[in-house]
Amino acid sequence: MGTTPAHLNPLQKIEHVAVLIEQDVVKGVEKVITVGSDVYRVLTSVNQLAPGFKAELCTLIADAQPIATALAPVIASEGTNIAIDLAAVAPVLADIKRLVADFVAFLPTLKQAVADLESDFK
Repeated sequence: MGTTPAHLNPLQKIEHVAVLIEQDVVKGVEKVITVGSDVYRVLTSVNQLAPGFKAELCTLIADAQPIATALAPVIASEGTNIAIDLAAVAPVLADIKRLVADFVAFLPTLKQAVADLESDFK
């Protein structure tokens, strides 16, 4: 996050920080979506996946759906309406936490799947 310019009054500083936070959240969501898309493309080329992998991937997709739905307008507006963007993020904070926790739990399974893919393509 950038620094807050010293010449701003307290309300402007709060608004500036809110803009920076909102932009960081949007960028983070965009990165998760990009990574998810890349992972999905790799996985669609694989004929067989372990049942546990499929279940965990389905969990992540289910976790991401309410977040993507709620934040689609935020991403589309590219941070042009701070009040609406912050209002959209607030109700999905619990969903974001759940997605992150499930993604962290999924990482070992994902690493193993990537290792299996690499060995299959050698």
